[in-house]
Amino acid sequence: MKCALCGNKTTMFTSWPVNVGHGLIEKIDSACLLKLGIKKTDIRSQNAIKRFSIDSLRKMIENGENFSYSEYKSELKHQKNLNKENYENYFAEFKENGSVYYPLIFRYDTKQIFFALDFLQNVYQIHSFSEIADFKIDKNETFISNTKKDISFSKGITGYLIAGSTGGVIGASSGNSNTKTLKEVSAITFTIRFYDGSYTSFALSGHTEDVANANKIELELKKNCQRK
Repeated sequence: MKCALCGNKTTMFTSWPVNVGHGLIEKIDSACLLKLGIKKTDIRSQNAIKRFSIDSLRKMIENGENFSYSEYKSELKHQKNLNKENYENYFAEFKENGSVYYPLIFRYDTKQIFFALDFLQNVYQIHSFSEIADFKIDKNETFISNTKKDISFSKGITGYLIAGSTGGVIGASSGNSNTKTLKEVSAITFTIRFYDGSYTSFALSGHTEDVANANKIELELKKNCQRK
């Protein structure tokens, strides 16, 4: 095993994971960790740099920069506030000028879609119609069987004539059984694939309103995405 920054040999006990979320998880050795200003006992900083890319860590070392956990947390807070502001502004703009089929808002003047993926974390995406390659819909369906017995009183009367009271009970309880199978949708998942190879997914519940909303989203995607 080699350090992704300096190329020196290292082991799983003397290396730290980085580059998480940027592709292949890499490892850096203790020497490079120290070059970043992080001690072996500084667990908070070690966990924080896990999601830093190799390129960004290499630039920090080249520029002689030390990692600062307090600055890192401050930047995260600033970015979170910025994301919230951007989310709210884009959401309001698209809602005013487009059609809302939550979590999507279709804007026809700019031919774009706003994906409101997580309003609590202010996660959103904006894609043009022409970026969408195709989409898939998966429905989580369950089937419920309900059997109903139709009692025939004419058979009960015949029973009395043939076998007395016992025949009447048997006859009255006999009849045709009707079994109805109902289909219920518990969840609807959309997976939308883009021409750059990326994709995004979101799910709706099986409630009546969400099912109706899912049908509208499907129609809008069919009408507006540029399938080839």
